[in-house]
Amino acid sequence: MADNSKLHKRRQHSLIYEWAIIAAAVTLIAFVLVAGSWTWKLDGTLYDTGIVIAERPARADVVIVAIDEDSMAAQGGWPWRRATIAQLIERIADAKPKAVGVDILFTEPDYRHPEDDQLLAAALAGTPNVVLPILSVRGLQLMPARSIAGDARLGRIGLAADNDGILRRVTLEPDPSDERMPHMALVMAQAAGVRLQPSYGGEYLIPFAGPSGKIRRISASSILRGDIPSSMLENKFILVGVTTPGIADSYAIPARADTLGNRMTSVEVTANILSGLLDGRHLRQLDKHYVGLISAAAILILLIVFYRVGPTVSVALMSAATTLTPLLALALLSYADVWFPPVSVALS
Repeated sequence: MADNSKLHKRRQHSLIYEWAIIAAAVTLIAFVLVAGSWTWKLDGTLYDTGIVIAERPARADVVIVAIDEDSMAAQGGWPWRRATIAQLIERIADAKPKAVGVDILFTEPDYRHPEDDQLLAAALAGTPNVVLPILSVRGLQLMPARSIAGDARLGRIGLAADNDGILRRVTLEPDPSDERMPHMALVMAQAAGVRLQPSYGGEYLIPFAGPSGKIRRISASSILRGDIPSSMLENKFILVGVTTPGIADSYAIPARADTLGNRMTSVEVTANILSGLLDGRHLRQLDKHYVGLISAAAILILLIVFYRVGPTVSVALMSAATTLTPLLALALLSYADVWFPPVSVALS
């Protein structure tokens, strides 16, 4: 009897030892999956689905003044003379908007028409809460000419897509050691006196309101002709920029699975970012360390269950966890504004 008891204990210890090795190995695999971002493509696809599911109504107080194809046909090709842009800005300013973001670079004086620069500078100086763009290109800051910008606020434009070419995030408020300016959307909200959350530092996941065209657009040509009543622009956040295909910068954004592709112009992306800020949405992605810990905890729980109840129940639980984990991630994104990349947990 004593020998049998010792043999049983030895087998138990051996089994515990084997389970400990398996648990450690699988936990290590989970951390490697998370740390190495091996599942980023699948996570990205699931995230895109969540963003599409979480579409919301467009804000009525964010308006894009689009330099579109009709405007190009009416005023000639791009670039326009700055006197025309000055007239457009004046018409917008007369309507008393909350803030105006001009997504057009004026990096150099117009040597052919210096009087146009004077008109543009006067129009900008007469527009409250106007924000002009800065663009960073290979470490260089493309600033608006001082003779045009005057004392206007400055905000960064320019965006960087993820490795798969899809735009999902932006840095709104760079680290204090970073020489880059805050993003134009953030500067516009601050200029209008909007009370925002304490900090938007780090990467900000863009809470797109929906596909391209969701946010209201008014053609610049309509404003220049005087066809738009001031009430349509009054107390609004106005973003002025080029939307003409082939001229405007555009980015691939999260889209429905049945959509061949969905591109959005730079000025419309800024409008979506601004809308998210005004809505108080602050999408946050869990740090890799937390994702790794969650993966490890899930694995340990499943192994303990497997050890206690046997393979049949455990396989059912593992199948359920594989299915429910992505659904949980989508729910957290939709209702808690937290993105938890679930694929590494589901695969582990």
